Amino acid sequence: MAGKDHLDTETSVSAEITGSGLKASAKSRFIAAVDRLGGNIIDLLNTPIEARNNQARTLADSRARMLEKVTEIALKKINEDPSLVDRAIEAHFQSILNRQANKDGVLAKAIDELRARPPSDAQAANGNLRLDESFLNPFERFAEDASTEDLREKWARILASEIREPGSVTPRFLRIVNEIDAFEAATFAELNEHRAAFVIPICLNKNVGWNKWSALEASGLIVPSIFGQVRKFTLISDISGIKVWTMLFNRFGLGFPASVSLGRLPHAETGHSAHPIEVFDETPQIPVRIITDEGMTLTRLMEDNEEEVVLRLCQKISDAVGEKMFIYERYNEEDWIVTRSVEPLSL
Repeated sequence: MAGKDHLDTETSVSAEITGSGLKASAKSRFIAAVDRLGGNIIDLLNTPIEARNNQARTLADSRARMLEKVTEIALKKINEDPSLVDRAIEAHFQSILNRQANKDGVLAKAIDELRARPPSDAQAANGNLRLDESFLNPFERFAEDASTEDLREKWARILASEIREPGSVTPRFLRIVNEIDAFEAATFAELNEHRAAFVIPICLNKNVGWNKWSALEASGLIVPSIFGQVRKFTLISDISGIKVWTMLFNRFGLGFPASVSLGRLPHAETGHSAHPIEVFDETPQIPVRIITDEGMTLTRLMEDNEEEVVLRLCQKISDAVGEKMFIYERYNEEDWIVTRSVEPLSL
């Protein structure tokens, strides 16, 4: 941009962008995103598209510069068809205006997203002042094509996510999101309802056909699997010294006493299994599908149902083991506490 970079002043002080709590401090990356994507911070907060008189002035200036650079060959064609240059310029600049309108639409919806889910104090204070070019370059190209409300909302959520946690959205993730079709997007959203942390327990998704798993593998959202994937339990001692088999996720976990006989459980075999729980090498485990890093980035844009998923998984395992199961909840970074128990329905 010509003249003094407004970021020198706008990002050097805290600025209240909205009346609902979103603040752009010196560490904020939102104003930098507006600067890069060509929007106007005042217009975005009021009218997303630039005033018509500014568009007309830009169009006139650009038309003059283009005419100065017309080559000899182009001039020949123009002489043959005088209306050619007008049609070309009109189509070219209409495309430019459309792409800018799409980017402005994404930015406007990103403001709404950040108003609804503002960065935490830690997120606002950490990270670079500007978003990385490795994110902005591909993102800008995708935002230019966001011609529908759904597309603008999708890219706005992604922009807001990167503003909250810079570096969390990779170029590969952007390509995946841009390339997945409606079937893959709907399938992943469906399976996300059964996700606990980075895994999807197979026993909660018995009716999911191979075509859906294959589609998500091909899209890069699910780790490919030939011989099956599992999540193993960990043997720990609780504060009373009692040994317990536990499986902890992000905020919730489950467990059962190590005194339970594992002999009654099915032994793991090569291939995909739908058992709620099985045993391999004297260690209990559950068959799962594992989500890729890009898939996990996508889940941040979706609802997190971990508590409900862990409860359903716990009930399935309790029924299979025939014993009471315990639900754990994270107390702090290192400690977990038992908050409830689940009895087998057969009792």
